[in-house]
Amino acid sequence: MIMACNLAVSIRDVCDLPITLISDLQVPDGYFDEVITPKPEHMYRYITSEGAKGFEPGLLKLNMDKYTPYDNTVYVDADSIFLSEPDISFNSAFTAPTLDWIPVDYEGRHKQMIWAKMQDIAEYLGGDMPAINSSLLMFTREAKPIFELARQMFPRVAPSRRWGNGRPDELYFNIALSHYPGLFTETELLRPAWSKTKEHRPILTLAGSEIQIRRYWRDVYKMRVKELGAGNGKQTYGVNWAHKFVTQ
Repeated sequence: MIMACNLAVSIRDVCDLPITLISDLQVPDGYFDEVITPKPEHMYRYITSEGAKGFEPGLLKLNMDKYTPYDNTVYVDADSIFLSEPDISFNSAFTAPTLDWIPVDYEGRHKQMIWAKMQDIAEYLGGDMPAINSSLLMFTREAKPIFELARQMFPRVAPSRRWGNGRPDELYFNIALSHYPGLFTETELLRPAWSKTKEHRPILTLAGSEIQIRRYWRDVYKMRVKELGAGNGKQTYGVNWAHKFVTQ
């Protein structure tokens, strides 16, 4: 929740986009325009009489089209921050950062699509497949076929590598996008913390190891905390915790 609140503060500081949080956690007041609680079946593998089991962090993202209140949606992972106002345009139904395009006949595991070996998923592909970074997704209501196909693939295709102890949403988005290249465009609005590019990107995201987490928080707060705290009068949530964390 600390990261989500910091993301909200950074968004308010650079633009006036409305902010909706999808979360089942207790949320502090004043940071979000709307908070939506997701259904357990969109977060867990099993729903039993004893409760929900098998947390699947990627499953909620595959169902994001069901929760968004907007016709045009910019989805951003909570471990991200806005450094400047992004130039947002919806030129297609679905937009995401793309690390590479992988030929449908590629054999083995591609360095930019680590979730499965290509020969193991070839039968599910519609053509060449993008390897997206789903930390940032921009989509319209016309993206429904992409989400639907990605959800269909979720129980059918087993990844060779897991994410957050669950199935990686990127694998299923990648497969679905191979069937709908005409609905997809790439964006360079996002810079992962591990990226070696020195070009300015308006959105910075984590997506890395523990060492990268520490470097991420150090760099982000060095760049933005004073400005965020003074820019709009809202307390930057968790800043003391973050500084304490990176010095451990």
